[in-house]
Amino acid sequence: ASFEPTRRDGDPLRAGLDAAAGIDASGAATSAFASPRLARHSDGSALSDEDRAAIAENILRGMSLTAGFAELVAFVGHDAVVTNNPQAAGLACGACGGQSGEVNARVAAALLNDAAVRAGLRARGIEIPARTRFVGGLHDTVSDDVLLFPDAETERSHALALTQLKAAFARAARRTRLERSALLGVEHETPAALAEALRLRGADWSEL
Repeated sequence: ASFEPTRRDGDPLRAGLDAAAGIDASGAATSAFASPRLARHSDGSALSDEDRAAIAENILRGMSLTAGFAELVAFVGHDAVVTNNPQAAGLACGACGGQSGEVNARVAAALLNDAAVRAGLRARGIEIPARTRFVGGLHDTVSDDVLLFPDAETERSHALALTQLKAAFARAARRTRLERSALLGVEHETPAALAEALRLRGADWSEL
């Protein structure tokens, strides 16, 4: 199976899977995030539940993630929100052909949240606890922000875990920005000012 990339670069809320599915021009959510479904082979033929279970098994075994599942498991792809940068593909995901890793992360999460797929995995010797939910995310390699895309059920059932995970990613982003700022020669008095400076660099047409 293969996935069509949704964007080359840019804000995922305006140009990614949610561009036509509940995100307005300001980036505010007008409905739940899109929940992509892996339904067809690259030749257009339909994927059966058995096919999708086989893909899910390959994903999990490829990561040696077949037991000991946490209640919330995040798959985080990466990309760079940049403007006018000829090296943009080099800042994105190499495994995705220089495209955003958003699609693969979100499709994998949706696949593993599917009840029919989990039943197929159980028959293949992989038991995912009923309480476990998967969520896709995207790491912006320019700002170091991590955006999560939980589906509606995960938002309801794992609200606290999502809040804690977002807070952990925010702390990690602040520390990473601080480490990188010395190499970039970017200094600011507060973490918020530093974060804004890095975002502005990604949108500065004079920065390559």
